[in-house]
Amino acid sequence: MDIVQFQKSPTLTSNEEKLTKFSEETISEDENNQNSQSQSLNTITTNNDNTCNKNEKDSKIIKKNNNNIFSSYSECTESSENDINSLNQNQQQIQQQYPFMLFKEMIDTRRYIKQQPKIIVDLSFTKYDIVKHVCEDLFIYDVQYNHNVKSNFNLQWIDTYLQIEDYKRMLSFQKINHFPGSQQLGKKNLLSANLFKMRNSFPQNYNFYPLTWILPQQYEQLKRFHYQSLKQKPYYIVKPEACSQGKGIFLTNTIDQLQNKEHFVIQEYIKKPFLIDGLKFDLRLYVLIKNINPLKIFLFQEGLARFATILYQEPNKNNQNNLNIHLTNYSLNKKHPKFIQNQSIQHDDIGHKRSFSSVLKHLQEQGHNVELLMMEIRQIIVKSIISAQPHISNLQKTYQQRNDGNEMCFEIFGFDIMIDENLQPFLLEVNHTPSFSTDSPLDFIIKRNLIIDTLNLINTSNKQKQKYIQLILFNKQIIYIKKKILQRKSIIINTQKIFYQKKILLFERRYR
Repeated sequence: MDIVQFQKSPTLTSNEEKLTKFSEETISEDENNQNSQSQSLNTITTNNDNTCNKNEKDSKIIKKNNNNIFSSYSECTESSENDINSLNQNQQQIQQQYPFMLFKEMIDTRRYIKQQPKIIVDLSFTKYDIVKHVCEDLFIYDVQYNHNVKSNFNLQWIDTYLQIEDYKRMLSFQKINHFPGSQQLGKKNLLSANLFKMRNSFPQNYNFYPLTWILPQQYEQLKRFHYQSLKQKPYYIVKPEACSQGKGIFLTNTIDQLQNKEHFVIQEYIKKPFLIDGLKFDLRLYVLIKNINPLKIFLFQEGLARFATILYQEPNKNNQNNLNIHLTNYSLNKKHPKFIQNQSIQHDDIGHKRSFSSVLKHLQEQGHNVELLMMEIRQIIVKSIISAQPHISNLQKTYQQRNDGNEMCFEIFGFDIMIDENLQPFLLEVNHTPSFSTDSPLDFIIKRNLIIDTLNLINTSNKQKQKYIQLILFNKQIIYIKKKILQRKSIIINTQKIFYQKKILLFERRYR
């Protein structure tokens, strides 16, 4: 199974640069071709006059400015004949250089735009400003912040996973940003259990996850592995099963102290990670599951590389408590005095939080096979999701007892990947509620594009809502008709009763 990559949305500044560049080129060509245009002006003018007379009421032409040619949200105004002539003469060159900017198509499209009802988005239960910022900026959304149980929202965005009642209250046209049972991927103990089952059945295909044990259930297995190690005793990372952001994590190479630990996940430490600038790092990659059955997975092409703040050393008794060497969690390292925050989008390879693309570029410059690495990362993502897919799919069928084509749920997961010195990727964990905090410009642009592309992919519209309303109206009409029929039947029955009662009375009077 292949993962489809979706492109990140271009930023506003890049669009303005393209438009400005295109405007300057068009203006310069107009000046160079002024003499040739003057010779054929009469012929072109007559043709354009005939065209304008036919479409005089509804045609609108772009007014060309020095720095801006066309804005998607600005109104079109009439232009001079010279503008029309220059556009006609340079149309072929425009289409070759800028195939995405066809003026004729854009004008015709704008002419027949109809006012559509806005999509209602409920953001009452999200704290992230970037989510609010994106939804408020996109003109197709009507954002609500006062949640009502009977709300008619199309889309709801919630920061935490949902309860059973939340899914039961959903209407057929509504979407929500979490799957029921997504903890099967997001909680460390459940993910480890799912991958352990798959490893037992497919040992060669599920060796991308470090050896992991769940306490207290698998303490005896951990003990057996530890004492069978002939070489130096391995180090382990001990993680609370339900915590995040590096809380409660510590390193150890003894297991006696772990015997009485409950609700912990023990993971074998990767001693020889791949280093950049002498620092240990991991990758945060964003994955969208659009539908769970059939399974539709999308990998966002950009991500984050999170670095430790102290030069790497293999763990020993002297440094095992210095977590800034061994852990790459951003929430932990940002408090260290040596932490450097990235302040420039153009220089995304500086600091202790960098872009995923800058890491790939660094690997490629060193001669590593980046395509092979990406293929292995995609396989890790797909195989991990497959391990939990049956459970999530069954739960969704329970709550979505309909088959109307509406994909009720979607979810963005944060996959944490670490690369060893042989460029072999390993899955550390999966986050089903990844942070959308934007502490730096790099954070802002990556997460903004991620949310925009997600909203485009899930394709929320009012069609399902209109079908739902029509179905309700149809059911009401049926109920009304049934009531009328019952009323008529009752009237007929009553009249028949009265008729027979009168007959009985007449009969009794006659034969007394």
